[in-house]
Amino acid sequence: MGENKSVDDQAIVALIAGIVSVMFALFTWRGPLNFLCLPAGIIAVMSGVTVLKEGRGGRDLAVAGVVLGTIGVCAWILMKAALVFLAVWHWLF
Repeated sequence: MGENKSVDDQAIVALIAGIVSVMFALFTWRGPLNFLCLPAGIIAVMSGVTVLKEGRGGRDLAVAGVVLGTIGVCAWILMKAALVFLAVWHWLF
């Protein structure tokens, strides 16, 4: 089957930070907790990529963390861009 690698703690951190990033991006789109989405997404991506580069255990968790962190950061950017667009639209018209 292969080596029996234990799950690395950093892979778990990547998954949890990715979940937090997506949750804050989608459910607190205008609140003060929304700004936690960006650092959580960055932590998820950095931790996940580190685990993947070094070949440590918990590869699946690291991949999930990277994907969720990327989705969270992209959702945050799109929502902020939409809010700016709506504010400018309201100001002009």
